[in-house]
This record gives sequence, structure tokens and C-alpha cells, in this order.
Amino acid sequence: MKKDSYLKITYLLGNTILMILYLFLSRSMLRGISSKGIFGRIIGLVLLTLFIYSFIQAMGKKRNLHPSDCYIPHVSFHVSGILIGIFVPLASVFLFSVLPGTWTVNHLSNDDLFAVTIPYLLDWGLASGINEEMIFRGYLLKITEQTYGRKTAVLYTSVLFGLLHLANEPLTAMEALLFFAYTGSLGILFALITVKSGSIWDAVFLHACTNSAAVIFSFGYNPNFVTPFQYTLSGSLPSWLTGSENASFILNIIVIWTAILLYLLGVRFSGSNRSGQKRRR
Repeated sequence: MKKDSYLKITYLLGNTILMILYLFLSRSMLRGISSKGIFGRIIGLVLLTLFIYSFIQAMGKKRNLHPSDCYIPHVSFHVSGILIGIFVPLASVFLFSVLPGTWTVNHLSNDDLFAVTIPYLLDWGLASGINEEMIFRGYLLKITEQTYGRKTAVLYTSVLFGLLHLANEPLTAMEALLFFAYTGSLGILFALITVKSGSIWDAVFLHACTNSAAVIFSFGYNPNFVTPFQYTLSGSLPSWLTGSENASFILNIIVIWTAILLYLLGVRFSGSNRSGQKRRR
């Protein structure tokens, strides 16, 4: 029994490490192509998606799993997923605007637009949305669910998703804790949408919308690039909020858990309606 449990854990951790390493290596290999402006980013996105899909195919063969068995069927979307995808970024922007502060519209030059903003939308928005969902909610969620059940799979992939995002940039202890809570909560929402819809594509849409909103709207100074819309908090607020991204993380966590509750209520309500219609027939 202990040996069987050990083998299961080893298999899961081995697959996790391989998939994440493959993602990072593939991105590194394509970095030169992606740096060649918009068309380079598009080519890099297509190649990276093909690489990851092929790798999932190869890994899945060991367990007789086709990508369509791993929540990666043909592209399809559901109304509930699209609504949540629109709700999350809009609610974040609205809720942040309630805090004392001012919006600034940055009139971007063509150089900024085509050299920075659009490439970031393709990379952070579309590429991350597709490829991270294929790995985390497509493959890893499925193999964890097969071995340990759905609840453990949702928790495992969400914690992993949150931890890996801590490597993106240097953060203070408080920022790291809040950022982990934010990205981990996003992982839970992505996973719930995937298991309820049976497909990663609603989560891809939400992931792309959430990341794209961060490219279009910034809250405070963004050292990476100038966004079209920037919100600056009032100096009357505590310095631990105005001098960091803590306020953004806290408000986004509230929005994500509101979205989780709304999505689960919507799924339950639509399920009840379908059951009622079948009984009436």
C-alpha cells in the first residue's frame, strides 16, 4: 500500500516538474522569435502552443490519455464562462476606482503601441492564457483528478499555480502573501470553470481577459511599460497601500471569490432548470 502511494506521488510530481520545465524551456527557445515584434510574437505563440500540445500527447500516451481526455477538446465556449471572463476585469477596474484617486489617460505613440502594448497583449494575454491553461488545467488537473479526486486536483493545481507566479518579480513578504492568495484564487476559479464545463477554453478566455486588463489598466506606477489607463491612489490612504500593489491584490482577491460564488450559483441554477425541464417532459 505504501509502495503504491509512493509511486502515485512520484508519478504526479515527476509529471508536474516535466511539464513546468518544458514550458520554461519552450519559452526560452522561442524568446528570440518573440522579440521580433508583433509577427514574431504570433509565430512564437503558435509554435509554443504546438510544442505543448505535442508534449501533452506524448506524456498522455503512457496512461492512454488523448488531449481531448485532458480537458483539451476542440475549441468551444459557454455563455457562463464568457460572462465571468468579462465580469472579473471590469469588476476589478470598477472596484479600484471606488478608492480615492485619479485616472490618467496616457496617449501612447505608435512605437509604444506596436512595440510594447500589442506584443504584451499577445504574450501575457493570449499566449499565457492558452499555454498555462493547457498545462495546469488541461493536463495536470486531469492526471491529479484521476489519482486523488477532483477536490485535491483543484487545490493542488491552484497552489502550484500561485507558487510559480511568485518567481515573476521581487516582492516584499506582505506582497508575496497577497500575490499568492490572488494567483492561487485565480487558479481555483480557472479549475472550477474547467471541471464544470469539461473544457479549458472558458478558463483560457478568462485568463486572457484578466492578463490583458493588466496590460491596459495599471494601478500606480508600472516600471515595465506605460499602460493606456493608469489609476493613481490618493496620498491620503495608508502608505502600505499607495506605495505597493497590496491594494490591487486585496481588491482582486475580493473580485475573484465573488466570481467563484457567482459562477457556482449560475451552474447550480442552470442545472436545476435543466432537471426541471426533464421532469416536466
